[in-house]
Amino acid sequence: MKANFDNMRIFTTGSMNALGEVLKDYVIDSDDIDDDVKRKITNAFNYAGQRVNVLNCLYDDNVKDDVNDLSDVIEVELLKHEKSEEDDDEL
Repeated sequence: MKANFDNMRIFTTGSMNALGEVLKDYVIDSDDIDDDVKRKITNAFNYAGQRVNVLNCLYDDNVKDDVNDLSDVIEVELLKHEKSEEDDDEL
């Protein structure tokens, strides 16, 4: 079985960004959800997003047309919540 690592990272990053948009629209920006819950969701999403962003930096010049450094091309956009920065080490 052949796999294209670049495409896997592109799709994963895109999926994370789509999830982030839904979380922002329906959770983070909601007035009906407790700030503690928003902070926990923001921190959990950002923790996972940072790990995906690290994978986007990987490269191997010995693999033709794959495993390129994609860090300047794609990135998971991390969520912002006014109280989340002080608790980044929670996870």
